[in-house]
Amino acid sequence: MTSSTPSSEEIQKLLGIYSIDSVRNWLRRCDLHHTATSRNELAERILGHLKNGKLTLEGFEAAMIGIEEASSKRTFLFRIPHGPADLARIDKQLSDLKVPLSHQRIRASNPVPVPKVVYAINTPEELRIKWTEQHKRVIAVRKTRSWDEKNIPKIIVLIVNKATGVVQLRCDSPEDEPR
Repeated sequence: MTSSTPSSEEIQKLLGIYSIDSVRNWLRRCDLHHTATSRNELAERILGHLKNGKLTLEGFEAAMIGIEEASSKRTFLFRIPHGPADLARIDKQLSDLKVPLSHQRIRASNPVPVPKVVYAINTPEELRIKWTEQHKRVIAVRKTRSWDEKNIPKIIVLIVNKATGVVQLRCDSPEDEPR
């Protein structure tokens, strides 16, 4: 995507499969006009906000990443020891596992059958890792009295607050079978 204003089709692509309610709620929290009853209307509304300068493309992309990482997720909370030795052990494990570190959050794309790290960010304040994988949903086809399988992408996000030791594990609900 270029630095100029994106097209409506590019906005649609950035909207992805996320609920229009999630995006409308985000627009409402930003005090921007948010009424839309379809994906096309929502894309046009966002395009208008981009054109009149009320919204930046970077801000919109960051919001879509936030929606991807938080919407419709099961969230499990834990607390881990967060002393200097404990945090050093986390850094050593990341290094031993050769986890490539990133500097910014990115959207998940092209899930594969096995879990795949999308990004890992390790700062003095926070550890954040996102994985994606593919599950199979088994669907009953009444007309033919048979079963159909559909590949469903799943996203898992781990967030560790190093100052407090609070850990959030956010994940989509599992399907019938992991791929």
